[in-house]
Amino acid sequence: MGSRSDRPISLDDVFRLVRLCGLDLDLMLVPRDDSDWAQASRLADLTGQERLDRHARLVRQLRGLRQARRA
Repeated sequence: MGSRSDRPISLDDVFRLVRLCGLDLDLMLVPRDDSDWAQASRLADLTGQERLDRHARLVRQLRGLRQARRA
């Protein structure tokens, strides 16, 4: 696992490095979730200004909800 090795880093190498840090890496298979891709594809055609406007609108809505919850 030397830095001069031409071989790619293996998953076993990653496990060893994580253990050297006093941690354990738990791997599991889960059903695929494409929700991020679905959202990204909906927003892909927006211009930069449209994205900023959308973000500002969402921030205002979330602040309004937060203030309503405090009242």
